[in-house]
Amino acid sequence: MPERYAIVVGRFYEDLADKLVTSARSVFEEAGGAVDVFDVPGAYELPLAAKYCAETGRYAGVAALGAVIRGETTHYDYVCGECARGLMDVQLQTGVPCGFGVLTVETMD
Repeated sequence: MPERYAIVVGRFYEDLADKLVTSARSVFEEAGGAVDVFDVPGAYELPLAAKYCAETGRYAGVAALGAVIRGETTHYDYVCGECARGLMDVQLQTGVPCGFGVLTVETMD
C-alpha cells in the first residue's frame, strides 16, 4: 500500500495554487505516493488544515502550498509569520512532517 500524503492549499491566488498543486501532486505520485488535496481560503488557514490532516494518522506528511504577496500594509508580515510558525507548531506537536511550500514574494512578477 503506498504512503498517503495530504496537500493543503491556500486558494487566494487561484492560478498560482493550481500550478503548485499540479507540481506537488506529480512529485508525490512519481515517488509512488497517494495524494489527497484540501483547499482553504488562504495561507493564514494552512496551519489549521495541516493540523487536522496530521492528527488523522492517515498521512505520512503534509505539504502546505500557497502564496502571500506583499501589499502596502503590514498584513503580509503577519500572515507570513503566522503561517510559518503555525506549520512548525503542527510538526512539533504531531510528529508529522509539514513541507512549507508557501511563496512569500514582493510582487506577482
